[in-house]
Amino acid sequence: MRIYLTLLAFLILPLTACMQSTEETPSNAPPKEQTKPITQTMHGIEITLHYCTLIEQTVDCRFSAKSKGRLRVLNLMGGSTTKIYDDTGASYPTSLAFGSNAKDKAQRSAKLSADIPYHFSIRAENISINATTIHMIDIKKMEVSGGGAVQFINIGFTNPPVRKHSTIVDEAQRGAHTIGNSDTAITSTPYQYMFATIQPVNEGIRFDHNIRELWFRGAYLHLRPDGALGHNWSKPGPYVYVPEQGWYISDDRLILVLEKNKISYTFDISTYKIPMVTYMDQGGIFKMTAFKKDKGEK
Repeated sequence: MRIYLTLLAFLILPLTACMQSTEETPSNAPPKEQTKPITQTMHGIEITLHYCTLIEQTVDCRFSAKSKGRLRVLNLMGGSTTKIYDDTGASYPTSLAFGSNAKDKAQRSAKLSADIPYHFSIRAENISINATTIHMIDIKKMEVSGGGAVQFINIGFTNPPVRKHSTIVDEAQRGAHTIGNSDTAITSTPYQYMFATIQPVNEGIRFDHNIRELWFRGAYLHLRPDGALGHNWSKPGPYVYVPEQGWYISDDRLILVLEKNKISYTFDISTYKIPMVTYMDQGGIFKMTAFKKDKGEK
């Protein structure tokens, strides 16, 4: 029922109306520069560390988890079970959750459909003022079930890609970014006009037949330069804009926010690729397919 109400609200409010373990203490040696994502697999779960940010004594790390070959349940565990080490040798307890908000306690467990990436975040706060980068993320226990006995992931990521500059997504995670605020600088995008459809990843997800038909038919989207997101269900304009919906770019990622802090979709725009395909950040149970359009193009 909760999922159904959320999906219904998405339409009534426009587009709502529209890791190998380690026990060693990190050394103070300068880490090797890392720019590419790091991937490790254990117990059928492929975990990818995309990057971390270190801003104002807070570390936020972006991960994705993919269950290979079949459905599995992954429980994220924070506190002292997962630690972040900086380059001073100090370690810090963490918060973990699926989606962009690592402190969202309701998002700490997810059913991972086969071969679909699900995004999750790890956060550590009160990092030493002497720290200049992150040396390691040590995951000592994540529960995996769905194939018999519960198994535990125990892996480490050394010298992750770290970004030290402030980005729009970092501000959004701290609640400082207001979707659609004309005073907020938004990085330009080659996808100013789009056409997008949304589909469930499997037929077991139940929702209203009329909602299904609208989603399959798709919507025309306008990514307005001030960060507002407009939509039209039947033609490319005029568009309806909703304050709670918007878009922004963080480095090589385009994020569409359909319901603030609840529903968003993240596209990799590091390479020009049409159509663009991604899955809902919060659990991955819906897939969005988007096509670039010119102004007024059907």
